Amino acid sequence: GVDNSLAASVPEPARKEYEAVFIGRLHPQKGLLEFMDVWRLYVDRHPGARLAVIGNGPLEGQLREKIERHGLRGNVDMLGFLDGREKISVFKASRVVVHPSLYDSGGMAILEAMSCGLPGVSYDLPDLEVYYPQGMLKTPCYDQATFAANFELLLEKEGLYRELRDEALAWARQWDWDDVSERLLRLMERLFD
Repeated sequence: GVDNSLAASVPEPARKEYEAVFIGRLHPQKGLLEFMDVWRLYVDRHPGARLAVIGNGPLEGQLREKIERHGLRGNVDMLGFLDGREKISVFKASRVVVHPSLYDSGGMAILEAMSCGLPGVSYDLPDLEVYYPQGMLKTPCYDQATFAANFELLLEKEGLYRELRDEALAWARQWDWDDVSERLLRLMERLFD
């Protein structure tokens, strides 16, 4: 589940600092090294664009090197591990959550961003049909040019942005931790009755 009350407790900033935010382990599975190629495509068209990276892991050194090689130092903020209100504040300072995982078995990190009203862009991985059936633009797997185009489309088409933002918020509400824990408790009571 996700703590929607935490998201609601952090006010919206006066302005968004980041076009996108990534949250997750800095691990090959998450596709962040490859996403730097996508981000370079976007930054070529939007030089002042900024990406927040929340997380740490074994690829941190390689990621920093790739950011330098691609000339993206001013376009990527490596924030390390964040939690609680600090993490939510970064989500609220962002417009879109990117989920460039190359393979996935589900997880809740993106749902936390969705609880802050962030629509997402991801690859069309089979597991994400279950975990994120709404609130995201899905991209044919590993097509970086289309991923960049989808990202740009989401930021430029206000109607699409609002539609996916509303879907993301609705999906996050369905996974509210208080409701999920209550359903789990009722299930356990029935099993052990």
